[in-house]
Amino acid sequence: MAYHAISILSRPLANLRACGIAFPRTFVLLLAAALPGCVTHQPFLALRPAEPTPVVCQAHAYWEGRVFISQDTENGGAPVPVIAGRLYLFGTEVGHPFKARGKVMIDLLDVTKVTQGAPPVFMDRWELSADTLERLARQDTIGWGYTLTLPWRGYRPDIRHVQLRLCFTPEKGNLIFAPPSTVALRSDGEIPIQSRQDTPALKTQAQTPPVAPTYTRHVITPRNSGPSR
Repeated sequence: MAYHAISILSRPLANLRACGIAFPRTFVLLLAAALPGCVTHQPFLALRPAEPTPVVCQAHAYWEGRVFISQDTENGGAPVPVIAGRLYLFGTEVGHPFKARGKVMIDLLDVTKVTQGAPPVFMDRWELSADTLERLARQDTIGWGYTLTLPWRGYRPDIRHVQLRLCFTPEKGNLIFAPPSTVALRSDGEIPIQSRQDTPALKTQAQTPPVAPTYTRHVITPRNSGPSR
């Protein structure tokens, strides 16, 4: 009996069918799986290659046209004026913004009396580490961006126009200067934002006056975080 079974299995299936021996489909599949042959461990679907990390070529910042009042976490929650905006990073074309690892530096100049012939007055500087900037990443209708809330302790109500200059320093690559933004400040939040971007950025950057009588440097770190690296 055992020899008969071995002899049947040793014949080709086509010959067995010709002899009138029929096998269920399930049996044929099991038999094919048990037969020796080439074994492959390759997956059924090829793995998709990892997408390359996008390279930052452009930075654009948009600022609110008024000063907000927030709580100063460094001084027991005392009221502090802040200026807020959004930063977006792009590649060679302005399309969909993306996230990138790097640090940011923002300079604020008082340009209220520039139209009267007075030079810009350099007032404040904020520095955000790469870790801090990463925590500020949020998505909006445009795409990925960074919400910037800058404490402006040197604010005065007579300052009506300011210029903000932003520089993004990627971990790998060259400095990226955003076009400077000139913002008309309004005390009433109902008034629409009035701001424009002045180009070229590098030419405007070189016009920073050497004297900074009210200059303040702020290194911003998120709440409940350790020191910046």
